[in-house]
Amino acid sequence: MKNALTIEAPERAEPGEPFEGTVGWQLTDAPASAVLRLVWRTAGEGVTDEHEASAVEVSGLPAAGPRDVGSGGPYRGVQPADALAPGPLRPIDVRRFRLRAPPSPPSFRGRLVRLEWRLELVVDGATLVRRLVISPTSEAIELP
Repeated sequence: MKNALTIEAPERAEPGEPFEGTVGWQLTDAPASAVLRLVWRTAGEGVTDEHEASAVEVSGLPAAGPRDVGSGGPYRGVQPADALAPGPLRPIDVRRFRLRAPPSPPSFRGRLVRLEWRLELVVDGATLVRRLVISPTSEAIELP
């Protein structure tokens, strides 16, 4: 099996508003650690800057779906109350997250520099990045 990480999340969020999604992976063994980071980064001319706005231990996030589906009987598909509760990381796992977009700085693009937001899923040192626009408009703010 080929190792794979996934992030399912919206492409855009408004400053200060919550957004949600899922993170997951398919690995041969259960990972020792998994962290979801919300980070902004500048790029362009000059020095690159990066700041972590938040980080969440994935083991503390609820499962995104039933772990074990009951088979047969009148209670087919009924899950125990804690089936979606946080638990140990598994080799194949999907977890739900809910984050709040910081009020600032917004995503922007200028001639010399741009600021980009991203979600980073870090699982045992492997990282998957998903870009995210945090702006009061539907796109990054264009600077003159």
